[in-house]
Amino acid sequence: SDSWAMISENDRGLVVRLGDELIGGETVVGIDAQGVWLDYEGQRQLIPVQRSDLGHLVQLGDNPVATMGASGLLAEVTIPMEQLDLDHVAAVLAESGELAPVGSDDGRGMELIRVREGQIWAQMGLRAGDTILSVNGKPLQTGGLLDDMPDADLTGGPLVLEIVRDGARQMLKVHLDQG
Repeated sequence: SDSWAMISENDRGLVVRLGDELIGGETVVGIDAQGVWLDYEGQRQLIPVQRSDLGHLVQLGDNPVATMGASGLLAEVTIPMEQLDLDHVAAVLAESGELAPVGSDDGRGMELIRVREGQIWAQMGLRAGDTILSVNGKPLQTGGLLDDMPDADLTGGPLVLEIVRDGARQMLKVHLDQG
């Protein structure tokens, strides 16, 4: 199944899929509209969905792709980083996966063609095949995610990524937290 969820474990965000084992010995046995179902020593437990009102992040344009996915997925994630300077974060992103220009006529966006399990792209909830259209409202057409971005943008607030997954435009809010 392609189902995944973000949960908090020991004050860090964690992307989980069916079959994953958590550090407490729990196994993820289900992900549905109610939340994440765990099995611990033969007992089923539910981590309920916490919904946030992130509607203010959605800015849909005239693009025919501009429809939210069936789930209306809007994710917000905090990722701890050793350093919040552009060079360090860019190096971590490069180690985590690979971006390539989209082969579309308008050339808009960069597609994630490789995502390393457990690394920052995966921690954000992104996967191979996702296309990143913009970062903080600036179109991403070539190069890396943080090209042409001042250091202050990393410490001054979240990165808001506009992505396309399976034909649906979605917004992802990423807080980089030095810690």
